[in-house]
Amino acid sequence: MVSIIGARKASAARRKITRDMAAQFRKNGFSIVSGLALGIAGEAHAARLMTGTVAVLGGAIDHVHPPCPHH
Repeated sequence: MVSIIGARKASAARRKITRDMAAQFRKNGFSIVSGLALGIAGEAHAARLMTGTVAVLGGAIDHVHPPCPHH
């Protein structure tokens, strides 16, 4: 397992790098562990949804923290 963390407000270039890294980890048999946040963590999870990802929640599943205006 590999943990990927990063900025919530990531640039398009950083998001692509994250997707590419997640693809390389997948090729080498690793699962992604992250906080399921917006930005870099979300990109890592999205890249791995079909092959294995683990989200670590900081609270209850029905309580988003920190609050996000997008949800």
